[in-house]
Amino acid sequence: MAEPSTEQIFAQAVRHHRAGELAEARGLYEQILSSDARHLGSLRMLGPLELNQGRPREAAELLSRAVALDPNSAELHTNLGAALASTGRLPEAIAEFRTALQRMPDSAALHANLGNALFQSGDVAGAIKSFQRAAALKPDDVPLLTRLAGTLTAAGRLPEAVPVFQRVIALSPHDADSRLALGDVLWRIAQPDRASEAYRGAVPLRPAEALGRLGRSLKSQGELDAAIDAYRQSLALKPDPDIASGLLYTLHFHPDYGPRKLLEEHLSWARTYAQPLAAQIKPHENDRNPDRRLRIGYTGQGMNNSGVGRFLLPVLTHHDRSQFETFCYYSGPVSDSVTEQLRAHSHHWRDIGRLGEEPVAELIRQDQIDLLVDLNLHAGTGRRLLTFARKPAPVQVTWLGYCGTSGMATMDYRITDPYLDPPGIDESIYVEKTLRLPHCFWCYPVPPEAPPPGPPPATLGRPITFGCLNAFDKINPQVASLSAEILRTLPNSRLLLHSFEGSHRQKFAEGLATLGVDPRRVGFVGFLSSQQYFHQYQQIDVALDPFPYPGGTTTCDALWMGVPVVSLPGETAVSRGGLSILSNIGLPELAAPSPAEYVRLAIELAGNVSRLQELRSTLRQRMMDSPLMDAARFASDLEIAFRQMWRTWCIERTTL
Repeated sequence: MAEPSTEQIFAQAVRHHRAGELAEARGLYEQILSSDARHLGSLRMLGPLELNQGRPREAAELLSRAVALDPNSAELHTNLGAALASTGRLPEAIAEFRTALQRMPDSAALHANLGNALFQSGDVAGAIKSFQRAAALKPDDVPLLTRLAGTLTAAGRLPEAVPVFQRVIALSPHDADSRLALGDVLWRIAQPDRASEAYRGAVPLRPAEALGRLGRSLKSQGELDAAIDAYRQSLALKPDPDIASGLLYTLHFHPDYGPRKLLEEHLSWARTYAQPLAAQIKPHENDRNPDRRLRIGYTGQGMNNSGVGRFLLPVLTHHDRSQFETFCYYSGPVSDSVTEQLRAHSHHWRDIGRLGEEPVAELIRQDQIDLLVDLNLHAGTGRRLLTFARKPAPVQVTWLGYCGTSGMATMDYRITDPYLDPPGIDESIYVEKTLRLPHCFWCYPVPPEAPPPGPPPATLGRPITFGCLNAFDKINPQVASLSAEILRTLPNSRLLLHSFEGSHRQKFAEGLATLGVDPRRVGFVGFLSSQQYFHQYQQIDVALDPFPYPGGTTTCDALWMGVPVVSLPGETAVSRGGLSILSNIGLPELAAPSPAEYVRLAIELAGNVSRLQELRSTLRQRMMDSPLMDAARFASDLEIAFRQMWRTWCIERTTL
C-alpha cells in the first residue's frame, strides 16, 4: 500500500485540528516539517496552535519561518506579532502588527492588537490611538470599547473615558464593572452627582461593591447620614476591610460619634479584619541593642503634595541619618515634586503599589524594620493596616492619618501632642499607648507655591468674607447653623466655601435660606490647582474651621496666607486639631470653648479691621518662629519618641 503523500497527511492534520484533536494534529504537522521544513501550510497552522497551547516561543519560531516564505500575508504577520508579544518581544511584535495593517488597514482586531502591544510597551498615547481606530471600525464592540475606556482612565484622560463607558453601558446595561468604573471616573473628576447615579445603577448588579463606593461619593457631598447608611448596607452584604475603613473615617466627621462610639467601631473593625491575621505574626529577630542605629519604615498613601506628604517631608529632611535609616513604602498612585523630594531624602524607596498586604509585610520583615510608622490609619485609599495586623516590625506606631485609634492590638503606639490629647484625658478610648510630642503633632513646611498674603479684602472696600477651603464633607448642619448665625449678625458679610459642583451646593444654599440668610451671599470655588488654592486665601478675611473634623493642612495654609482661623475644639482628638495649631503659634484664644464663643470670636475678628491687618502681616513670621515650623526640633522630638519606644521594646523582650 502506497505511503500517503505530504498533502494527504496535511489534510488529515487539518481535519484533526478542526475537530479539536490538537495532539493528533500537532503530531502530523511536525511529521511533515521533519521532512519538509519549508511546508508553508504546516507552519501556518502549527504556529497558532503552539501559541494557543501556551508555547509562544515555539510559535514565534514557526511563524517567522512562515513569514519568510510568504511575506505578503497579513494573517501571518498578525499571528507572528501575537506570538512575539506573548514572549515579551514587544518592539518586534509592534513592527509585525504595523506590517499587517499595511495590508489590512480596516481590521479592527489588528488595530486592537497593536494597541495592546503599545500599551504593554509603555506607549499609552499610541495605544489609545490604536484603540480609537479600532472602535471607529467596530463601534459596537463592547470588549474593545471597555479596553479603550480603561486605557483612557489609566492615562488620566478621565473626561474622554466618560462617554466611552457610557457607550459600553448602553450596549451592555448589565455590565457592573463598567458602571462602577464610570462612577470612579466621575468621582475623580469631581462630579459626585453623576458618580452617585452610576453607583446606584450598579447596586442591583453588584450591591456590596456599589454601595461601598456610593458611601464614598455621598460623603464627598456632605451627606454623612446617607453615606454611613450606604457603607453599613455594603458591609452587611459582604465584609470588606477597605469599605469598613471608609466607614470609620466618615464617622469622625459626624457630630453624633464621640470617643466611646468611635472606639467601639474601631474595635469591631479589628475583630473582623485584623485579629484573624494574628496567626501570621512571626517572631522578631531584630538586634535588641537599645542604642544602635534604627531602621524606620514609613508606609501609606499620600507621599506627594498632600497633607501626608507635606508634613512628612520636614521629618525625612531633618532625620539624624547617623542614628536612623529610613525606608519609605510608597503606595502611589500620584507622583509629583514632593514625591521626588521624599524619595531623595529617604535612604530606601520601595514601590509597593501593586503588592498585596502579605507580600508587603514580608518585604518589611526582609528589610528588618525596627519601627514601622503608619501614615494613614483608616483615612485615604492606600491604607495598609492589614500589613500592620501581621506585625512585620517589632514596634508599630500610627501618626499623621488622624490622631485617633487603629483599633488593633498590633499597633503599639499613637503619636499625639498635649493639645490633641491633654494630659489627664481618659486614654482608655485608644487601643494604643499614647505618646505625646512636647509641642505639636504637625510640622508645616514652607509651601513654595504660596504668594504673599496681600491685604485683607475688607480693607479694599469689599464685604467681610468668611471662608472655609476644607473639603465639603466637613460641612454638616451644625457648621451651617453657626455660619448662618455669623452671617445674620453681619448682614454685609459673605461666605466662601470649597466645593465641587453638584446638587449639594444648592442644598446648602437652600438650607441657609431657611436660616434667614440670602443664598446669594454664599460663593463656591471648585477644583483648584495648588497655586490657585493659595491665591484664593487672598479673598478671605476670616477662616471658619469646620467641626467636629477641623482642618489640619488647610488650617496651616490659611494661617500662612495671613488669614486668622476660628476653631471649635470638641470631644475627640481629631476635633482639637485647630486648638493644637493655634496654641503652637501663640493664638489659643482663637479656639472657642463653646459654639456661642465660636460665633462671637468670628464676629469680633471681622469687626476689627486693624486686627485683621496686623494678623495678615505677622502670621507668617509668627508661624516660622513657632514649634509648628521648627523642622529640626520636630524631627528631634519624633526621634526621641522613636528611641523611647525602641528601648521599651528591648527592655520588655529582655525581661521575658
